[in-house]
Amino acid sequence: MAYLKETWHSAVPSEPRYGYPLKVRAEIERLVDELEAHLTYEEEQLIPILDLA
Repeated sequence: MAYLKETWHSAVPSEPRYGYPLKVRAEIERLVDELEAHLTYEEEQLIPILDLA
């Protein structure tokens, strides 16, 4: 999660430039995909353990 936060901050430059919205949108979509993959992995690992309780 820290990696995603760091990546997010590096994706948003302090000075807007030409093409900025398209680049930020692409980076946001990539980060969302990574986050969804991470959460899916966590569910796959945790749900079987929680089902045992």
